Amino acid sequence: MIERARHVVAGVYGGVLGLALVKFGNPVILDHLVQAPANGWELVFSTWPSRWVFDVCFGSYFVFGLIFLLTAMAAFKTSFAQTWRQLMRHRTALVACGLLLGWYCWQWIAALDTVSQVLTRATLPHFTLCLFCFGFGLFCLKALERPWLVWMGLVLGLAIVLWAAMDQRFGGLEATRKMIYEQAGANTYPEEFLQRIAKGRVFGTLFYPNALAGVILMLAPMAMVFLHQATYRFGNVIWGLATGLMGYFAVACLYWSGSKSGWLIAATMPLALVLNTRLSNTRKILILGLVALLALGAFGIRFSGYFKQGATSVVARFDYWRAAVQITAANPLTGTGPGTFQVPYAALKAPESEMAKLAHNDYLQQGSDSGIPGFIFYAGWLLGSVAFLYRGTIPDPFRFAVWLGLAAWALHSFVEFGLYIPAIAWPAFTLLGWLLGIGMDTGKTRNYGRNS
Repeated sequence: MIERARHVVAGVYGGVLGLALVKFGNPVILDHLVQAPANGWELVFSTWPSRWVFDVCFGSYFVFGLIFLLTAMAAFKTSFAQTWRQLMRHRTALVACGLLLGWYCWQWIAALDTVSQVLTRATLPHFTLCLFCFGFGLFCLKALERPWLVWMGLVLGLAIVLWAAMDQRFGGLEATRKMIYEQAGANTYPEEFLQRIAKGRVFGTLFYPNALAGVILMLAPMAMVFLHQATYRFGNVIWGLATGLMGYFAVACLYWSGSKSGWLIAATMPLALVLNTRLSNTRKILILGLVALLALGAFGIRFSGYFKQGATSVVARFDYWRAAVQITAANPLTGTGPGTFQVPYAALKAPESEMAKLAHNDYLQQGSDSGIPGFIFYAGWLLGSVAFLYRGTIPDPFRFAVWLGLAAWALHSFVEFGLYIPAIAWPAFTLLGWLLGIGMDTGKTRNYGRNS
């Protein structure tokens, strides 16, 4: 009975994460601009309903969220106690959890002196849900021998995201452009949306193309291994279709997203795979050199036009980062408040730079929003956890795939703002919590597909 209840809770949670990938791809600081769906039809078909999830968890449907939390605690009661005892004995994991909790608490302290109550009120509930996701992965998912319902929710969500991007590539964006510009009220659409569809870069269900690249980098390795383990017993045809299509869709959509940082990070991922093999050091060096040469050559060819135009987005990012450092220096203790980078940046930005609502660097934004303590807590937690968890993932293909995706997310956070997008942050915190919880076990290898 308890095991069945655990799988029900895991199934619901996996569905929420899959839904987040499809429906919650908007940065949370824009939620105050979005009206919550007025009825069931708007909830299903609205393009930007991420505001609704906060209404559910913190508004009129708070009881539902509380019931789910209590159900999870009841179903995983023994797991909570066991994991807590392990955590008290595992110094590295305890430090990681302490850093995350310190970062979260410091956000509330920084919120006391925020320059924008609206932006901070939109950010703090999201951070609270991120902490819950980490805790669910750490205390609950590790109790399941095969939490395949959660992985299935993520894989299905990723598949829908990639399918939406493929549809945009093969006519969807062009049809949307024609529909908008043939209407008399085209100027009523948000400027960011008009710019996105004008460039022809796919973005799936996410806020913009670079966010799509972040999702692919983080979840594609895990999805490939999960599909391999779930389908290999059904024969080569089904196995080949499942894994091959997922791999093709992921690589193609990453290419069509036009994300320069995504391309470079993707090029480093095979390097981690090579280092994880038992080849001699000489062969590893040769393979790494060849991969680096091919990746950089292809990158130069693919984006040659972009560099001829002056690499405007790179220049703009340096201006964002310069401003973030200046804001941190001016407010070293508590910053300007969670989610408020855009407020001081408006006064610091270079005249030629575009206005930015986020710093395009999650680490620097922590310094800008919550001061040096917030930066140290967050960077120490994420980068330290990824570094620590690497060794424990080597014997297990699925754990290594999860780690590889999280490492890509940590790198992508140097140039993007995935922390502020629920579709990226919630799965990332869940997977990191699960990986840390599993890492405290004896390290036995598991098959995380349904059929094993």
